[in-house]
This record gives sequence, C-alpha cells and structure tokens, in this order.
Amino acid sequence: MLAAYDAKWLILRTTADILPPDSLRFHQIPWPILEPAHCVEQMTKGAIRRFLEHPSRLSVPRGKTREEVLRWVVKRELLRWHPDKFHSQVLSKAKPDQRSWISEVAAAVTRALTEIMAELAH
Repeated sequence: MLAAYDAKWLILRTTADILPPDSLRFHQIPWPILEPAHCVEQMTKGAIRRFLEHPSRLSVPRGKTREEVLRWVVKRELLRWHPDKFHSQVLSKAKPDQRSWISEVAAAVTRALTEIMAELAH
C-alpha cells in the first residue's frame, strides 16, 4: 500500500499531459491512508497521520528529529494536495460523474494535513 502510493503519484505526475480527459477514477488516485479508500469519512487526521508516520514511510536520518522529518513529509503532502494543484493536475482528468466525490475527499485530506501541520508547529 505504501509503495503503491508513491508509485501512483509518480505515474500521475509523469502522465498528466497524456492522460485522456475524463478518464481518472476515484480508486486510481493515491489516497494517504493505510487501507483502500472508499469514502470521505476515512480521511481523518488520525488515519492520515498513521499513514505518514508508518515506519516504512518515515525514516529519521541522523541529526534530525522525528518531528522535523514529519514536518517535511506533511509539507510535501500539503503541496501535493493543494487544491489548485490537485484540481488542475488530477481533478481535471477525473470522470465527470466522480469529480464532486473526488473533490470532497481531497478537501478532507487537505484539512487533515493542515491540522497535522498546525499540531507540529506547536
């Protein structure tokens, strides 16, 4: 699940220009939780934080604290899930009948990431 997340983002980034319009489906989007995504209720701060803090995702190099590394990871995810960027690169490629659902779930991801970042700032 964790390796698939990064691999799916890499595919989305590298094929965004050639991905046919109206072709992307909800299940093709890499959602930042440990279990398969089905609904907005899954995108909780706790579920996303567990995903981000999973030992296979969060390795702490020497000289850095766990919090420093987690802040960097959350910042990177916030950039990835930024509404403008997400809408132009991902949502614009989504099937029309799934766009509002995808947008709602992506907004929940962004809210959770913002909350996590705020907690890490204190």
